[in-house]
Amino acid sequence: MQASSTIKVTNAGSGSAGNPSQVGVPVTYTATVSPGSGALLAPTGTVSFFDGGTPITCASATGFTPSAPFSVTCMEPSGSLILGTHAITAIYSGDSNYLGSDNTSAPYGQVVKQNQATITTVATVPDCGPSNPCAAGQPLHVSAIVTPAGSGNALTPTGTVTFTDSLGRQLCTASVGSHGTATCTGGYSSPNFTVANSGSLTINASYGGDLSFAPAGPASSSQLYFTAVAPNAVLSTDRNARPVGTVATYTLTVSDPGPGLVTQTAR
Repeated sequence: MQASSTIKVTNAGSGSAGNPSQVGVPVTYTATVSPGSGALLAPTGTVSFFDGGTPITCASATGFTPSAPFSVTCMEPSGSLILGTHAITAIYSGDSNYLGSDNTSAPYGQVVKQNQATITTVATVPDCGPSNPCAAGQPLHVSAIVTPAGSGNALTPTGTVTFTDSLGRQLCTASVGSHGTATCTGGYSSPNFTVANSGSLTINASYGGDLSFAPAGPASSSQLYFTAVAPNAVLSTDRNARPVGTVATYTLTVSDPGPGLVTQTAR
């Protein structure tokens, strides 16, 4: 006569692979089969794992331990767990000594959270440092690098980075590329933005997150310096072309030699 059995699922990991775990990090489950009262023999047979009713194809697995507690393990493939709460169940097939069992009435709840991201290297081209200030109105390329925080995750952040300046102006929003780099492609003067004031400021970058990574930032560039550019002023007249005694027209044209600013004319 076969004895009864019960099965229980737990998480065998810790840290980013524990509970909660992080998106993209492999998780290892342990299923422990307990023989009914008075039964001493080690169970044989198989244990199948499921995530919300969907079979789990174990990336690696172990057979039953030879002594109590009798358990098997299953590691989920990397990247298979998505954001949210997962109901993990296991079904024991039974053998000649024990009846089969499952934990479908009390599944194990595995919580999967977003990874943490870090914004690094908020930089401009040119760098506009104190020894190499940029001309006011000069176009700038701005970029930031978004990377996973910590280790053990092969995923790459996606989503967008929003750039603002220390004066509170939103400059542009850029998509995070395959290597984690977001480069400003819009703003005051597409495809770059310009700074039309002399003085100094910083550029801030904030990552908006995606399904795998939580928002991060803001991170700031080093201090950027700008110098005012003296305008060019040209006065012209048509008096030599007018008859004596008529009113001549004088025109003052003011233009900025730096890029990004318009020319203004007054008569």
